[in-house]
Amino acid sequence: MYNFLKRTVWLFTKLVFRIEYQGLENIPETGAFIIVGNHKNNFDPILISFTTKRQISYLAKAELFKTRFTKLLFESINCIKIDRNKTDITAIKNALRVLKAGGILGIFPEGTRIKDGSEGGQIKSGAVMIASKGKVDILPVAISGQYKMFAKIKISVMPMYDIKKAMTDHDGDIEEISSEIMSVIYREVDKNSNEN
Repeated sequence: MYNFLKRTVWLFTKLVFRIEYQGLENIPETGAFIIVGNHKNNFDPILISFTTKRQISYLAKAELFKTRFTKLLFESINCIKIDRNKTDITAIKNALRVLKAGGILGIFPEGTRIKDGSEGGQIKSGAVMIASKGKVDILPVAISGQYKMFAKIKISVMPMYDIKKAMTDHDGDIEEISSEIMSVIYREVDKNSNEN
């Protein structure tokens, strides 16, 4: 189901948007890691999924699983339901299982869409916490541009962020590390915006 939907949506996005990818060489072909990015639109996880042939298991808000159809849909593409209003232990355990199996986990630390593309959303530290517990690194991805008909959207994959080193450098302060990662992402967003 994942690959079928990916191929179907790829055709649609190619017709509607002008998508440009950079930094694809930074994506490991094997091994577990977490992809994090800024969140502008519901298409974000789809466009990020096109950066790799491997499946990405995204954390998805519990509200998306409310109806029978959406529950089946999101479960079929291996999304992990998470309650954003509490510390969801079940979701964390499921995320760690993906990493333990050598998979890729996708997380948007802002927890909601920031449509104007500017930094300032409330940054959640779950991605760094899970990365630390799972002993994996984080791959930052910046999404630049506007989701308008035939507009250019740039997906920039940055070098892997070493979580073990960051935990040492920041004395284990996961909130500080989370803010630093998002700052790296938004600097890239600003740079790309200024180039357009």
